[in-house]
Amino acid sequence: MKFRVLAAALVIIGNPIAASACTKLQPIDRAQVTELMNTVSAADANPLDQIFAFDTLMCAEQSAVRDFTLRLGAKSSNPTIASQVVLRAIFEKENLQVRLLDVEGLSDAHYERIKTRPIESFALRYKDLSAGCASFIRDNQCEDSNLISISGNKLAIRARWNRYDVDGAFVHMGDVLSGSITFIQDQMTFPAEIDLF
Repeated sequence: MKFRVLAAALVIIGNPIAASACTKLQPIDRAQVTELMNTVSAADANPLDQIFAFDTLMCAEQSAVRDFTLRLGAKSSNPTIASQVVLRAIFEKENLQVRLLDVEGLSDAHYERIKTRPIESFALRYKDLSAGCASFIRDNQCEDSNLISISGNKLAIRARWNRYDVDGAFVHMGDVLSGSITFIQDQMTFPAEIDLF
């Protein structure tokens, strides 16, 4: 396990964002998972040890371990881990689902849109962890007109194709990304959320 943690450390030192890219997912036994999760959650743990433990857990082949690690990381006081949670949680997804919120003060047109289509879904066809972006259209690169971009605890959406003419801006709050999405052609902006987990 120490070798795996050291390998993860070298990746993080070279590029903090690229740390979420695993060459290959690895099986981790229960004892190792427990030890690593204790390190991540311990308030008095060395911050560097926490980062290495978090990275190792995120390379576990067991999806349940990765999911639990993300939830644990979302509560971490370690700013490096906290900044990785949004990136890694989103890149675990195949589709980005944006939920329009039915709140007071919207127009009748807004409420009708929410009633007929409360969820906007964007397929993540290509993911570039080192750049912190994902493409909705191309399967080999991120392009400025159709992508999500992630920086720290913030996520931005830009989509320009077919029926979509959309901008969105979200920030990490608890178990969700909270913000708004604008349908430019319709000139309608909605409060919205994206579930992280």
